[in-house]
Amino acid sequence: MLLRSFCLALPLVIVTPHAGAAPPADFQRDVEPIFAEHCAQCHGVDVAERKSGLRLDVRESALKGGESGTPAVVPGRPEQSELVRRISSTDADEVMPPPDHNKPLSAKEIETLKQWVLDGAKYESHWAFTPPQQAPLPQVGVTHPIDAFVLSRLNERGLTLAPAATPAALCRRLYLDLIGLPPSREQWKWRDWVVEALNADMPYDRFLVEQLAGDLLPDATQQQIIATGFLRNSMINEEGAIVPEQFRMVEMFDRLDCLGKAVLGLTTQCAQCHSHKFDPLTQEEYYGMFAFLNTSYEAQSWVYTPEQERQIAGIHRGIHEAEERLRAERPQWQPELAAWEKSLLEKEPAWERLIATELGSISGLNHPTQDADQSLLMIGHPSADVFLIAAPALDGVTGLRLEALTHRDLPHNGPGRSRLGT
Repeated sequence: MLLRSFCLALPLVIVTPHAGAAPPADFQRDVEPIFAEHCAQCHGVDVAERKSGLRLDVRESALKGGESGTPAVVPGRPEQSELVRRISSTDADEVMPPPDHNKPLSAKEIETLKQWVLDGAKYESHWAFTPPQQAPLPQVGVTHPIDAFVLSRLNERGLTLAPAATPAALCRRLYLDLIGLPPSREQWKWRDWVVEALNADMPYDRFLVEQLAGDLLPDATQQQIIATGFLRNSMINEEGAIVPEQFRMVEMFDRLDCLGKAVLGLTTQCAQCHSHKFDPLTQEEYYGMFAFLNTSYEAQSWVYTPEQERQIAGIHRGIHEAEERLRAERPQWQPELAAWEKSLLEKEPAWERLIATELGSISGLNHPTQDADQSLLMIGHPSADVFLIAAPALDGVTGLRLEALTHRDLPHNGPGRSRLGT
């Protein structure tokens, strides 16, 4: 029997483990943008638009599920997660987002969500509320940390640094970028306050309190009043033809926008009209914060040099010493002063307070009221108006006197209705 040898050539395939498992999906970087683009309209923060009672951007809601009671997300179990089943479905009646939404998920986005669920469906709070973690410094041969991060990213993209600007050009750019105009150091006291606070390592909570309400602190110092210049970094319109109240409100909205971005790390403007679609801010919360700022009026605060402050302190000491001498010389000065005032009033003609029977205004924007002491209160903010006051016949009257009074509801307690109380 003849035995023949055969040489069989077969393609050899060697299967090895993947060089590395798929990197875990990051919620803020990879998942949240998908939810925002494709899911938030029906399953986001807006209660009025939410479908099936399901909210995907909040972990508790996603794990609990909507009205059906089926968990949308089961961490580590994509095969048990309703979210994965619906985004993977080919049934037009079940697939999410629905076809009429016109925002279908790409294959890559579907895989990202599956991987995220498989990795444990980890949620992260809004970045503005997450304590910052120190990132490792890129080793790119420069000493300043900011330069290191900038140069590292440029290297990743194959870019090089632009030539260094001249000191004059750099100074001009910084002024125009940061404050719009280049005032002198003497004109920009708030900037000096910020620099001094940082150099003094002022605690952050104090840093915020003094800038937001330094003038309301007990016995506020000049420096604490200067700190409130932060709130003046908003738009101000003082043209002659403006409607003051309209632009005061514009200033308030801009001021809250500045506060949100600089302090809270949130964009707040969306919440002027509706609860924010992306940032964790409801319309009610927005106007709750707005109410704090809306009780304020524009102020003109005088800033004195150290020499002027010493002179002012000397004047106050002189006044105090003079008062003490007068008290020592005339212990009964208060009743004597009251008696003197009374004697002057007795020589005055008799004045009677006018009791109005009807009140009104031509514009209709103001609704005067008469208080128990017969004073008339006008609170509205028309630029100009004519007030109508009806009273009984004024027999035997030889003159009229108009007194402008202060009131707690007027800007700076009045007596005027302008933003300065004048």
